Amino acid sequence: MFKKFIAILIASFMFVQPSQAAEDIVLTDEEYEQLVQFVNGNVIWTMFHETGHALVTLHEIPILAKEEDAVDNLATIIMLVEESEQFNEYLKESAYVWFLMDEFAAKSGEELNFADEHSLDQQRAFQIVCFLYGASPEKFEKFATLMQMPEERLANCGYDFSVTYTNWLKVISGFAMQEGDVNQEISIVYHEATPALQGYQAFMQSNQILEQIQQYIAVNFKLPEPISLEAQVCDTPNAYWDPQTKQVIMCYELLAEFERLFMFDIEQAIAEEAAGNS
Repeated sequence: MFKKFIAILIASFMFVQPSQAAEDIVLTDEEYEQLVQFVNGNVIWTMFHETGHALVTLHEIPILAKEEDAVDNLATIIMLVEESEQFNEYLKESAYVWFLMDEFAAKSGEELNFADEHSLDQQRAFQIVCFLYGASPEKFEKFATLMQMPEERLANCGYDFSVTYTNWLKVISGFAMQEGDVNQEISIVYHEATPALQGYQAFMQSNQILEQIQQYIAVNFKLPEPISLEAQVCDTPNAYWDPQTKQVIMCYELLAEFERLFMFDIEQAIAEEAAGNS
């Protein structure tokens, strides 16, 4: 079984007012809180995704399809079994960000990359929505409808979630922490950010993002060797697992990207309202 977080993630409002997003938009207090939740949820989901890659490498887990899809599913399952309203909201944000990425790419004229190791953005979004609905239709029916999830797909989501959840439980049972086990070291490093990215470093540290992921791994997954969880400047919006150095890396630029997408959504809403009033 997945053990739950010992501590609840802090929804700290330490985020800087948008610095790399739309400068002419001033957020209301409510929108600012939504921004914090949006970034928090997506950073946590992404860290669990990269942790999935680490587990696949360290425990030589056989993956029979796309590894990216498999660890997407694991990240969603980990957060779903928390049975926390906060985590449920985070998962909604994690689904929504993929829709925003798809919309932003389309407006920027980017072509779909069918050869990429990741599924398409909308596919990743709908997979999260499907698992949410499959795990608890009564909780997530409205959200699935809002995201325009096709009815014929919803019909199979309960089965899809159940099978994937059960299979992941079977996989992790081979390296689940047991009473009396002593785990390998999981170190944490917040590298110094550039001045433009210092707000994102402060956000991660004040919310103890890496510490919470460290704690979850330590009590759930027995590691064969030490790993490190690190946040740093990467010069590109990214997060990744480095199998050579045994590091899970979160780039501060990815937090800026999440913020930019949130502001893009605000801009779209303003533009639609203006068009409706013209």
